[in-house]
Amino acid sequence: GVTVLIRNGYRPARTITTSALIFDSGSRLRAKSVTFGSADDQNRQTTNQNNGGVFFLGTARSCSKDGISVDTSAAAGRSSFIADLLVFDSLGRTDPRYGDGEDRDDIDGVSLLGLGITEWRVKAVRTENSGDDGFDVTNSSIALDSLTVVNPVEDGLNITSSTVLIRRSLTVAMSPSISPD
Repeated sequence: GVTVLIRNGYRPARTITTSALIFDSGSRLRAKSVTFGSADDQNRQTTNQNNGGVFFLGTARSCSKDGISVDTSAAAGRSSFIADLLVFDSLGRTDPRYGDGEDRDDIDGVSLLGLGITEWRVKAVRTENSGDDGFDVTNSSIALDSLTVVNPVEDGLNITSSTVLIRRSLTVAMSPSISPD
């Protein structure tokens, strides 16, 4: 039932230029439910998305995204993410230039990289108001009972070189995007 807030704002000289929460390869999370949200400069929860989002890194497959990498040869122990419900609200960052390309600077609300089916044992995920894609899965194999994505700025789901099994329900509720891609 805990809420974790990620402070919005620019952070120079970093791979991700805004604050992010990164569960490195070999990390563990065990919870009934956790809400991850964004905070203003006074640490108050806000609906403004201007942060690096949340990354969950596995140990099953090597990959990289947004300057964050999974190197299976360097992993110390298996990742283990166990929860009944994870909620992600107003995370990520919208590309200030609205579009893909060399100057792209958009960051997804939640990103899963290199996870194996035994590492991700989260029953349900809900993302709301992501600054870019609502739920991004890269080079992973995961299963969920339910996935709900509400009002991301760009794509609801971005699944790259991955298998995502949804056992019971998938809801993607989107408004027209201001982004051309």
